[in-house]
Amino acid sequence: MKANRLSCLSLRGVTLSALSASTFTALCALAMSRQPLTADENEFFMAITRWAEWRHTIPHPHLYIHWAQLMVAIFGATVEAVRLSVLIPHLLTLPLLIWLARLLCGNAAVRTDWPRIAVLAVLLYALNPLSVQNSVLIDIDNGMLTMALTALLCLWLALRQRPVSVRIATLSVAFAICLWIKLPTPPMLAVALMVGEAWRRNWREAGIALTCTLLGTALFVASHSVYGALTGYTLSDALAAFAWRAGNESTILSQIPSTLVQTVGVLAFWLGLPFVLLTLPVIWNSARRFVQGRVEDEDIGLLYAAGVLVFYSTMIVPAWGYPRYHTPALPILTLAVSAWAVKQIGQAGREFRAVALAVATAGALYLALFVGDPLYDIYRATFETTALSERLRIGGAAFARTALPVVMVISLSLILTGRLSMTRAGALAGLLAALALGSYLATDLIQVTAPYSTRYRYTYVYADRARATEAVRAGVPLNGYSLTDKDLLWYADRPGEQVYPYLGNPDQLKDILRRRRVDVIAWAEKERLKATALNSDREALTILERCYRSEQFGVFTVLTRTSAEPCLGIR
Repeated sequence: MKANRLSCLSLRGVTLSALSASTFTALCALAMSRQPLTADENEFFMAITRWAEWRHTIPHPHLYIHWAQLMVAIFGATVEAVRLSVLIPHLLTLPLLIWLARLLCGNAAVRTDWPRIAVLAVLLYALNPLSVQNSVLIDIDNGMLTMALTALLCLWLALRQRPVSVRIATLSVAFAICLWIKLPTPPMLAVALMVGEAWRRNWREAGIALTCTLLGTALFVASHSVYGALTGYTLSDALAAFAWRAGNESTILSQIPSTLVQTVGVLAFWLGLPFVLLTLPVIWNSARRFVQGRVEDEDIGLLYAAGVLVFYSTMIVPAWGYPRYHTPALPILTLAVSAWAVKQIGQAGREFRAVALAVATAGALYLALFVGDPLYDIYRATFETTALSERLRIGGAAFARTALPVVMVISLSLILTGRLSMTRAGALAGLLAALALGSYLATDLIQVTAPYSTRYRYTYVYADRARATEAVRAGVPLNGYSLTDKDLLWYADRPGEQVYPYLGNPDQLKDILRRRRVDVIAWAEKERLKATALNSDREALTILERCYRSEQFGVFTVLTRTSAEPCLGIR
């Protein structure tokens, strides 16, 4: 009777945590709805609302695009409607995370433990600043893909007792659907399943995983071939993202050391130092089980997470960009951390809960009052320097500020271990989890209300961007021409093209300036900083100086054509 009562209370806690997390995420998304689209979001919006013209700007399978078009059909062609295409699957990931907790921990742990694991996992996932920012970012990885791959892992575990034919049919279709969302990431889960099952010599399960992967791939290719014949968006178009990197392998490989350092550093700031520390024993224990041949289902999930994190930390440049590609790894990672933490904490008493609440509150206040946005400095450094050493110096200073409460928590856990009748590991795990949640909440509130971008183009002040946009609009007549970044090009609504190719090729810039009148040229500090070829081309700089008036709006520079006379052949 008592066990049933505890079970009911635990399940009620799971439900309450999921509803609270969903409400918090939805409110954050509503608060951020005032923010304009930025960078790649503009191309997604155009591909969604004007698919016939802009579909090739998204070189991936277009299931997400069509899902977003459904939102547009229901709610209208607005930014808010398109953002629902990310928010809805993002919220659906939370119940999937609870299901995954029950599948992974319901048998291995004490019956009442899996709800506690689910509660902590839901909170760590939903309050994570990366998850909160993902709730409004128009893209593939951070919403639909994360939900679909989490669902695929749940299906793999849930269907184990079903007939093989049912499993293969269901999982093959599910894998094909995942490929329809994005191509590189689903195979990482498939490989993790095959390797994990083969490692524990479960050849039957490894064979099923391989069969589902092959059949799912064949189903995707066949269905997309029919789709391509009907729509004109072919399989080669869906594979174009791979073609973009073809021929650049040597460049990518040479940049891996610096890319890895920067990406891991940025991701660590998003996840938070307390959470990163909690992952270390989880990774260590999983690695030991692999070495000892005692692989568990959780370890297979962590192998998939490791594949996602490593691949996108080395193959995607620039490394300091918004780490949306890593999001599919977060559900299983937060679940594994929660399972380890709950096991260490055990049945904590009222005194420990009071201390944990105090730690969470103190951590939130420290970050809000003394640190501010923990990611601001390291992102700002990308505009101020291209030197890795300087970025590491700035990142190191930011790290030291965020590390102080962690040092205090470690010390506190050692002091209170005896008084709270807990192991050191239990006290440390509980207090680090509390600190992570408190820090997450403070960071969320800072970022959600920030007057600057907290995703793409981090630190861009929205007011500066609005002034730069107005300057472009005023400087370019309706029949004129401009070279600007994609944000200004989209919002100024004037004829022109993106400036990026010209910054990397001053000869191309001089050529277009000779061929036609360009009324406005605009860029942000980041683009100009990286334009080493233009910065060293004296002739191109002289042309810009002689023919254009420069205005500065925060990090934006707007060059407006002033000379009515020919400038190296300009008419």
